[in-house]
Amino acid sequence: MNKLKVALFVSVAACMAVFASSCKKKGGSAHRVVFKAHTSSEGNIKVAVYGYDTKTTTASKLNGTTWVSPEITVPAGSQNATVVVDGSGPFASSTLKVQIYVDGALKKESISSGQTLSAAVRHRF
Repeated sequence: MNKLKVALFVSVAACMAVFASSCKKKGGSAHRVVFKAHTSSEGNIKVAVYGYDTKTTTASKLNGTTWVSPEITVPAGSQNATVVVDGSGPFASSTLKVQIYVDGALKKESISSGQTLSAAVRHRF
C-alpha cells in the first residue's frame, strides 16, 4: 500500500511539474492593453493599426490630435503588442507620440517629428 501511495504521489508531482512548465512557456497570464497617440496641437492623426501577435485592428479615417484604442485583453501566451500610427503636421517641428500601456502602466513609447508623421512601437511580453 505504501508503494502505491508513493507511486501515486510521484505521478501527481510529475504531472504538476509538466503543467507548471507549460504555463511558463505560454507567458503566464493575460494582460489588459491600451494604445494611445497624440500629436502636437497642430498635428492630425489619420490611421492606427494595433493589436497583438497576428491579431490586428485598423482604425482609419481618424481626425484629431489624440487617439486612444479600446482596452483589449491579450491572452496568456501572446508574445507582442504592437501599434503603428500615421498622421501629418504642418511644420517640421510637428510631433506624434505613440504609447503602449500594459495593465495600466506605460511600457513603451515612440516619438516622430516632421510633416509626415509615423510612429511605431512594440512591447514584448
